[in-house]
Amino acid sequence: MNLRIRSLALLVAGTAAFFAFAMPSAAHAAGLTVKVGTKPAAETTSRVASFTYSALQGKKKAAGIKFTCILDGDKLGACATPDKFTKLEDGKHFYVITATKKVGKKTLSGSATYRWLVDNRAPAAPAFNAVNTAWTNAPVTLTVNGGADVGTGNSGFDRYESQTSVDGGATWNTTLVGASRTVAAAGVTNVRFQGIDDVGNRSAFITTEVRIDKTAPSIPVLAGGSAAWQKVASVTVFAAGSTDAGVGTLSYDFRTSTDGTNWSAATA
Repeated sequence: MNLRIRSLALLVAGTAAFFAFAMPSAAHAAGLTVKVGTKPAAETTSRVASFTYSALQGKKKAAGIKFTCILDGDKLGACATPDKFTKLEDGKHFYVITATKKVGKKTLSGSATYRWLVDNRAPAAPAFNAVNTAWTNAPVTLTVNGGADVGTGNSGFDRYESQTSVDGGATWNTTLVGASRTVAAAGVTNVRFQGIDDVGNRSAFITTEVRIDKTAPSIPVLAGGSAAWQKVASVTVFAAGSTDAGVGTLSYDFRTSTDGTNWSAATA
C-alpha cells in the first residue's frame, strides 16, 4: 500500500513537471504588440514623416524582433526605428509596421497601422454676398460665403478671417474671425477676407471698399434771388460753394415755402 502511494505521488509529480516544461509562458503565447511613438500629425502640411516604434511581448519590450514595413501599399521590406520619409505628395497616407519573432518552432507577430493626411492645397477664395461702394452715412456690414476646401486629400474648411485698412491697403489692421465684418468709421475703408483650411492653408484675398461720410457739407451760397419784390414771371435761384471733406462730390436739393414754415418736398 505504501509503495503504491509513493509511486502515485511520483507519477503525479512527474506529470506536473512534464506540463510545466511543455507549456509555453503566457508572454510567449500572447504574441507581439507594436507601439508607435513618434509620428506625423493626423493632418499636416509637412511632406516629411518620421516614425519611431517598438514591439512588446506581453508587457515587456521584446528582443530579437524583425520589423517589416509598408508605406501606402508599397512593401519596403525590412525596416528599423527610427524611420523617415520625405517628398510625400498631398493626399492620404498609411504606414504599416509588422513585428515578428521566432520562439522555438513558432513565429510570433503583431502589427500597427497609422494613417495621416498631407495637405498643401489652399482652399478656394470666398465671395462677397453683396458689395456696395457708394457713399453712405450708416455702418456697413459685409458678409462672405464659399471658400470650401473640397476634394480628395483636402483637410477641410475651417474659418474665414478679415482685415481692414484705412491707408489704401498699405497696412492692415486687426484680424477678426468670422463670415461678416461691420465697418462704422468715417472715410474710405478697404476690407479683405480670406478662407483658411484645417491645417492653415490660406486662400487668396477678396477685397472691397466701404465709404462712409458722417460730416454735413458746408452751407451753400445762394445767388439770383432777392428780398425785394420783383415784377417778373419767374426768378431763378442758384446754389454753389458748398464743400464736403468726406464725399468730395456734392449735389444740391431745394425746397420752397410761401410762409417760411411749411416747405415742399426736396427736389434735386
